[in-house]
Amino acid sequence: MLTLRKTNAADAEFWQRLGKILPRSGEAFVIEDGGKQVGVLHYTLLWEELPFLNLLLLCGDMQGKGYGKSALAAWETMLRAAGHKTALLSTRADEKGRTFFGRYGYTECGSLNMRGFAAPQEAAELFFYKNL
Repeated sequence: MLTLRKTNAADAEFWQRLGKILPRSGEAFVIEDGGKQVGVLHYTLLWEELPFLNLLLLCGDMQGKGYGKSALAAWETMLRAAGHKTALLSTRADEKGRTFFGRYGYTECGSLNMRGFAAPQEAAELFFYKNL
């Protein structure tokens, strides 16, 4: 059974294996299936009220098995229980997330061209929302 377990300091190594640093702010979770670590999820509250999904990342061999869909649904359930009405997220235009999140009811609501930023990226950052 898939669960979102709140991250603790002992999970830092798992985050590093996924190429990420354990977040110091927001809410961070390890996605587990029967105790096996399959991915991570991290979100923050924009303006202290709007949930923004910073990261949903699965281990490479766990992709395409329904874990992303289940983790997203569990996150949305958690948000509803906390009284949130809308969720926001972003993904690069050249990533699979555009199709993935659209499949689960997220609507594109804008983009940000980041080519001129100090840490530029070629593809635009696309923003999506979903009313919960």
